[in-house]
Amino acid sequence: MKFKKICFLLLVVFALTGCVKQNVEMSIDKDGKVNMTIVSAIKKEYAAEGEEAIVSKKVLEEMGFKTETYDQDDYLGIKATKNYQLKDISKKEEILVHLEDIGSEDFHDEQLFQVKQDNFLGTRYKGHFIFEFSGVPTQTEQTEDSENSFEVSYKVTLPCKAKSHNADKVEGNTLIWNVTYGETKEIQYEFVMNDKSLYVYSGITVIAIALGVGIALYIRKKKAN
Repeated sequence: MKFKKICFLLLVVFALTGCVKQNVEMSIDKDGKVNMTIVSAIKKEYAAEGEEAIVSKKVLEEMGFKTETYDQDDYLGIKATKNYQLKDISKKEEILVHLEDIGSEDFHDEQLFQVKQDNFLGTRYKGHFIFEFSGVPTQTEQTEDSENSFEVSYKVTLPCKAKSHNADKVEGNTLIWNVTYGETKEIQYEFVMNDKSLYVYSGITVIAIALGVGIALYIRKKKAN
């Protein structure tokens, strides 16, 4: 908890200067492989304060993340990646994942998704995340240049079209949420793996049409006799 408070205070300091990049990205393929990529960086002009100004490289590596130095677009920091199997990080219990906890001891990845339905039609999953910036100075205290260089986001690429979501932006099967400094961003989406509903409903429709045609022909034949 102490480490989380330190990270939070550092995040406030750097965010007020408008030099923060905090991106969380997930990709889920049709076989249920989940890749999580985290980029946590600050402007190079503030790099003397340390690469781990927002997240702890040590904590991430202890959790099984592979880390490397992030050095792009005038930002310096950490890039961390980890692979999962969707079934291993999904349970029936509801879950709300606090993304601001990433890089601290308070972040746990034993469960990241909820299984809402699991039957012959497929498995329906729900992602429910939150990025909380409430309780810090508002963005009005930043300069216009600082505001333009504040970049916090969550992105997920699904193997199919989402059944529901509240994303800010959609690019094909990719959902994107952009976080405004000083706000709490709640992220929700649902998707179905191995979705057989189209085949089932199509089969039912074909059977219904066949029965209708058969009944109609039977009635016509009977009238003719």
